[in-house]
Amino acid sequence: MNDNAFLPENPAPDEAAIAAALGPALPRYRAVLEAADGYEREWKHHGPKYGWKLKLHDGDKALAEITVASEGFLVALAARALELEELREDPELEETLAALMPDEGAKGGWGLRVAVTDDGSLATAVLLVKALAALREGGRL
Repeated sequence: MNDNAFLPENPAPDEAAIAAALGPALPRYRAVLEAADGYEREWKHHGPKYGWKLKLHDGDKALAEITVASEGFLVALAARALELEELREDPELEETLAALMPDEGAKGGWGLRVAVTDDGSLATAVLLVKALAALREGGRL
């Protein structure tokens, strides 16, 4: 899923446009937002090729970006190397991380992407968002 329902710079997505674009997937979108409760939400336009993405952040560091697409939405999380080590120690995340991650990491961290198109992929996205948010809230890293 590489498409974006909100490519033009104007207007920025509002609740009505998001609901229209997502249709029956809107409750899944809201579930991911709920998993990131307490994080700031900011729509950012990334140019005509990439369009609008919803950035979930704590002011300093992005937790995730959400791209609304034609068949659901994409949740992209940015985990730093030390965070990834902590996440890998969680047995509940072992299979999920193995399925999502390439063998070699990106410089400075990893991008974990989940295309949310059904309840199974929603569960994966919510699990990862909550786990990464918990690490950051704990201040261990």
